[in-house]
Amino acid sequence: MQLGAFQFLCLVLLSCELAAQQPASAVSMFRGNPQLTGVYDTQPVYKLNGVKFTFRTQGPLRASPAVADGLLFFGSGDGAFYAIDAQTGKERWRFQTGDAVHSSPAVANGVVFFTSRDRYLYALGTRDGKERWKYRMGEDVGTQNYWDYFISSPNIIDGRLYVGSGDGNLYAFDLNTHKVVWKYDAGSRIRTTPAVSKNTVVFGTMNGYAYALHADKGALKWKFETKGASQKFEDFENDVTSVFCSPAIGDGIVAIGGRDGVLHAIDLETGKKRWSYDHTPPWILSTAINDGTVFVGCGSNFVVQALDAATGVERWRLKTRGAIYSSPTLVGQMMYFTDRSGDLHALDSRNGSEKWRFPMGTKSFSTPLVSGGMVYCSSDEGIMYGLQGAATADTSTIAVRRAVYWEGAKSDTSYRWFTTEIDRWIRDYFVSAGYEPLTPETLPKFLQEQTRKPTASVVVFADNVVPVSVVEKESKDCLLRKYLDAGGKVVFIGENPLTIKRDSVTGVFRNEDYSIPEKIFDIRYPARNIDAGYYASTPTQEGKQWGFNNFWIGVNSIAPSEATTVLAKNEFGMATAWVKNYGGKKGTGLVQLWIPNEEAVGDIIYSIRMAVEYGLMW
Repeated sequence: MQLGAFQFLCLVLLSCELAAQQPASAVSMFRGNPQLTGVYDTQPVYKLNGVKFTFRTQGPLRASPAVADGLLFFGSGDGAFYAIDAQTGKERWRFQTGDAVHSSPAVANGVVFFTSRDRYLYALGTRDGKERWKYRMGEDVGTQNYWDYFISSPNIIDGRLYVGSGDGNLYAFDLNTHKVVWKYDAGSRIRTTPAVSKNTVVFGTMNGYAYALHADKGALKWKFETKGASQKFEDFENDVTSVFCSPAIGDGIVAIGGRDGVLHAIDLETGKKRWSYDHTPPWILSTAINDGTVFVGCGSNFVVQALDAATGVERWRLKTRGAIYSSPTLVGQMMYFTDRSGDLHALDSRNGSEKWRFPMGTKSFSTPLVSGGMVYCSSDEGIMYGLQGAATADTSTIAVRRAVYWEGAKSDTSYRWFTTEIDRWIRDYFVSAGYEPLTPETLPKFLQEQTRKPTASVVVFADNVVPVSVVEKESKDCLLRKYLDAGGKVVFIGENPLTIKRDSVTGVFRNEDYSIPEKIFDIRYPARNIDAGYYASTPTQEGKQWGFNNFWIGVNSIAPSEATTVLAKNEFGMATAWVKNYGGKKGTGLVQLWIPNEEAVGDIIYSIRMAVEYGLMW
């Protein structure tokens, strides 16, 4: 139905009135504010209590979400844009675009804005997901798509929306009329999100320049040439030109970095260089500014650092396991970011000390969001995590010994739980995640050290074999049980290995005896004619908090009453994933999990690692 002229005029007047009443702080957007400082006005999450919900899409999640009116908004590589309940993860609505949505949304006046690789800027109603309006931008400039992961996100301030485009234009829209007020042709793709401060709009381009425009008219204020502008792909077989790092404005400077590896501090008013920090050759992919400090996420040298905003002198740095594409999220004295290994990090922003870490398991390019006592993070697995946390300040830092034990078969006839090379893959996965590799010679020493002077620690038995040396006394007096009594954590990933009796020399299977683990662990296993077999298992509510979000096939079940915490039950109500605590802190003790012994590990390993580190790293 078409609107009459009077109805249309009423809608326009109402829109203008709402815009006038809406404070700038009510806009929810990437990096928290128009200056893109990365600072969010909310309560810090000092420690995680568990996974509150997970929401799975069918594509990678590479942009940051936004929260408004109790809803969490985000786009996916599957081309859909989602709105879910920010507390429960229940889907409210979804909107299908024509291509991947790797833009972070901005929300204002009941409308959520974002861009898609289909080259549209979309405006949807936050309550119903209905399209209010959209604008088609031009075709991408050039043909290069070298690690071209992100697209520009909208920035909203003073009734205008600013966004860059692959067509080389920086657009300014009037939110009341939905019209383009002006556009500036930079001649190169704009993948950065523009920052706005003091009537100045700043952005970077793929040809190696940073631009500052007058926000009112779109006229050029200054243009800054990075080192990358004079470099060619062919000379390095790499993109050392593009500026993909969205700028951050604070303390009178623009902090922006490019793939030339140089972080620049540019005077906001004059466009002159204040200072620079050369990370050559690693890429600079993220910045944030707060209280005289510039926070920097570096790409291929796996470093996040803090620099003095006035001088560029380094204050601290932290090495990670993966490249950092995430922007730093700053809340109070806490900083949050993800790395390409899939880890979500929480640091004390004053000194870089790590407070906790959450393992999503697969590579992450997205920026986490903190809001209402929750941390929202995502990865290329397509899962959005809603993590619930504690708002009480915690002065502790991570001091955990993580280890993985692998023995290997003594001969071709030796007993092996895993019938393929899965156990080697599991060992290598945990070693790559920073776990200390243990052998039959070093495992006893590790357990003895942790028993004499207990600290937070965990041992994962990758090939699901326990050497006789740590269970020689088949009782609670053995070394493995003493380690558990001292607050240690042991993780089995197949049928309890102590049920298997092996020849001490050849490793050949001799017999099966369930009385041994019963004597050592104080756990009664059911008779073999009760609940034996491969049955579908479903995570309990506690299991979901530990990171499990799917069903799997489990064996080696026990009655739920035998466990301290039941993580999953099968269709007969028996516990197939569980924890037996021996007096240590929550999350420690004997943890019985399950990895198929003759199939691909797949996504299971990610949930396994979450459970391994629950109560220790997060």
